[in-house]
Amino acid sequence: MKKSVILTAVILIPAVLFGCAGDPGVTASVDTQINGTTAEQIFDTETEYVTEPESTKTDLKETDARLDVWYNHAFNKTPTLIKPTVTLNEGTEDYTVYMAKNEYENAQLYMYAPAGIKGISVELSGIKDRDGNSLKTDVFRVYSVPYTDGNNYPDIMVPMNEKIETIDIKQKNAQVIIVRIRTEKDTKPGDYSGALTVKQYGEPVRVCPLYCHVWNFEIPDTPSSKSAMGIWDQIKNYGNDTDYNELYKSYYDFVIDYRISPYYLPYDVTDSQADAYMSDPRVTSFIVPQTNAVYNKLKKNDDWINKAYFYAVDEPSDKAALDKLAAVYGKLKKNFPMIRTIAPFYVSAAYDENTDGIDFMRDYIDIWCPVAAGFTEGGVANGKDIVSIYPTEEAAQKYPWLSERMADVTKEKGELWWYVCSYPPIKKYCNLMIDYTGLQNRVLFWQQKQYNATGFLYWACTYWNKDPWSSRDFNRDGSLLAYGKEELGYTGPCSTLRFEAVRDGLDDYDMLCMCEKLCGADKMNEILNKVTANILEYTDSDAVFAAARIELGFAVEAAQ
Repeated sequence: MKKSVILTAVILIPAVLFGCAGDPGVTASVDTQINGTTAEQIFDTETEYVTEPESTKTDLKETDARLDVWYNHAFNKTPTLIKPTVTLNEGTEDYTVYMAKNEYENAQLYMYAPAGIKGISVELSGIKDRDGNSLKTDVFRVYSVPYTDGNNYPDIMVPMNEKIETIDIKQKNAQVIIVRIRTEKDTKPGDYSGALTVKQYGEPVRVCPLYCHVWNFEIPDTPSSKSAMGIWDQIKNYGNDTDYNELYKSYYDFVIDYRISPYYLPYDVTDSQADAYMSDPRVTSFIVPQTNAVYNKLKKNDDWINKAYFYAVDEPSDKAALDKLAAVYGKLKKNFPMIRTIAPFYVSAAYDENTDGIDFMRDYIDIWCPVAAGFTEGGVANGKDIVSIYPTEEAAQKYPWLSERMADVTKEKGELWWYVCSYPPIKKYCNLMIDYTGLQNRVLFWQQKQYNATGFLYWACTYWNKDPWSSRDFNRDGSLLAYGKEELGYTGPCSTLRFEAVRDGLDDYDMLCMCEKLCGADKMNEILNKVTANILEYTDSDAVFAAARIELGFAVEAAQ
């Protein structure tokens, strides 16, 4: 295991608490004391493991079980079924979380015992500054899900509780723990420290110092990026007998706490109970029904009408679909002219010899929403190596690339969003599926800023046609949440590491926008380009990404 090291190749980070020079997310070791034992003593490789109580004693010593424990960035995703191809132990014994005020950020702890180990638990001390101010924290046990490539990927997060607090780690398996830290608008900026103690049968065997540096600026309540995400009714199919409307509301409330906007409000727009949601600064959009009663209510409130949109046509990919779009949206724009329209598309299909899909949709679309991969410049949509928005080489030669066309169609009216889905099934592109890297889940939102998209649409977060907990042939496209289980002591919505990446990526987007406003586009692009050059070329280095994000935070703070 590496102790704290200093990465000098990217940026210089100011000293953090106790005068330790900070690597991106890494801090120098300190003699943190837990129950009178220092971190340095407990980190000693000769530390003996506590034996199991006599009543249930196993051959723990005889199997020479060793417990390896390390922190890694929350956007690192290492399979937990350990195979020869899996690289372990690239993390550190301590970790620093860098975050703004009014933000959530996570730290990730891996535990691995080659021969397996029983009776493990974790305990988080308060994370406090020198004056005794503390940060809000939650601890989650992460459950891994299987996939067809033979790996088990850490994904589903369950709040730690008495039913799951004791962990038995199987041979050749790792266990992931997430510590979520929350800052408020009035959180005091500066440095905080605490520790996560790993125990076996109640006795400490590892003390893992955890630090937090809080920047002196806040993430806004209203996200800089709008969002739209589906909550499918399959939430009712997995052992929950709650009234569906109440169940949907619980998922809606869960999602907007991440500052992500579900497609549909939990109440009818005409119901007064919907008013608070439509006025909530975290809610940036909602689909509305096509009725006069809804329109008459919304048009009296500029904030509400600007969040409302029609989503009646999806992915028009040929002439017939474009004709349908014209018929549907032509009527809607005549009857409800103040409500915007959207129609996500992955190809600009030919309409006639002189018109393609983008040209055809100009009169009908207010929110342009192409697939992210459509911003590829070069090639045609072959679906194998790369894709573009154009279906033929002739079209690719005839029309400008998508970024130029989107700048043109939004120049006078409308706005640009984008989306990802199962297309294209090419891992060169950033996406949110289970077998994509944690960095790909996160860099997607830096690319969103790079291509000037001001909104992110994702078709579903609860598409559970297959069980999100156990289905091996399910890449979790459309499944960013999971359901809770009674036997795990929690029955509410469960986040995943990928859903956390969406929230964190949107927070990064906020910081990029703040940097652009306060420091200028040149400075923002200087930092952004360290992470992503274009839709196909972006960093695969956790250290590079972490350093760029930290540089971004300090730049925003300095410009306040």
